[in-house]
Amino acid sequence: MFGRVDITDIKGFKLGNAENTDAATGCTVIVAEKGATAGVDVRGGGPATRETDVLRSENTIDKIHAVVISGGSAYGLEAGSGVMRELENMKIGHRVCNCIVPIVCQASLFDLNVGQSDVRPDRTMGVKAVHNAFCGGEFHHGNYGAGTGASVGKFYGMNRAMKTGLGTFACSDGEIEVGAITAVNAFADVYDGRNQVIAGLLSADGKRIDGTIRPLKNCVAAESSYNMKSKMEPFFNKRREEEELEEPETTEETPAVNEQSKDMGYDITFNTTISCLVTNAKLTKAQCNKLASILHDGYARAIKPVHSIMDGDTIFVMATGEKDVNFDAFAALATDIVQYSVIDGAISAESAYGLPAAREFLRK
Repeated sequence: MFGRVDITDIKGFKLGNAENTDAATGCTVIVAEKGATAGVDVRGGGPATRETDVLRSENTIDKIHAVVISGGSAYGLEAGSGVMRELENMKIGHRVCNCIVPIVCQASLFDLNVGQSDVRPDRTMGVKAVHNAFCGGEFHHGNYGAGTGASVGKFYGMNRAMKTGLGTFACSDGEIEVGAITAVNAFADVYDGRNQVIAGLLSADGKRIDGTIRPLKNCVAAESSYNMKSKMEPFFNKRREEEELEEPETTEETPAVNEQSKDMGYDITFNTTISCLVTNAKLTKAQCNKLASILHDGYARAIKPVHSIMDGDTIFVMATGEKDVNFDAFAALATDIVQYSVIDGAISAESAYGLPAAREFLRK
């Protein structure tokens, strides 16, 4: 029977964080010293990535040596170069002629609007994250690493957003080990296992979590040439009754169409939630890529709505190949783990940078 374990209990991987708390950004590195078969699936409209093409099933490289999750948007991809150089110094990588070539994949999230936009993860921070992975002691979740500047609920910009962070969840049955590390930085909201919103778009007075779905529906209706809201409301009412969902009441009026256009892209912040699933399961490169695709179901359960054009949601899979598994059963388990890692990214975060965290509302 599977039971929860610490993410650092999964053998074959080293995890490290580095961050600049004043600038509200950081990076997280997952290192496989002996290499890991890997795959990736990128969703959403605004990804910032490094070396994801090498993970395509038809391409040559079968094993990678690290995944980096960073803040800093596309600027933060520089941290991957620091990780690569440090792994080379440690003789971790593929031997090519007389060289060591580590394969380092990366995805970066947008946190430039939280702290100091001119300070981003760089080579030095990447080196520090690797050092912390091997020598730095405890691996933290919450406001650490890539979760330092993470936030959710940004439909109306940062004034009504909430603080989230780096989430982890792992389990083992004594043989098979699997866990996920997730930097939760979504455009929309985080829901718990009971389908209740726990972090997301705040009400105008900041006293409750209203969530993104209602204003997003209103935006669709206002942009339409006919009254979509009246046509769709019976469907939404029926669905709410079936799922026994309670949407918070709001007294806000639907913004004017030109204001909504601004909200829906012209003045909206970019986001991106990024995960890395690590396991000792024996998976082929094609299976890793398929699994990465399936794992987005975990996002869909915990983030609503998910995969907006302002997100660049990315999931990596790293497998050391020690234990045989039934792929379908393993995929179902792994999807749950990704979901729970997203939830942990919300409940483990602490209020910071003027953004309240979920724990403030969970205490009430």
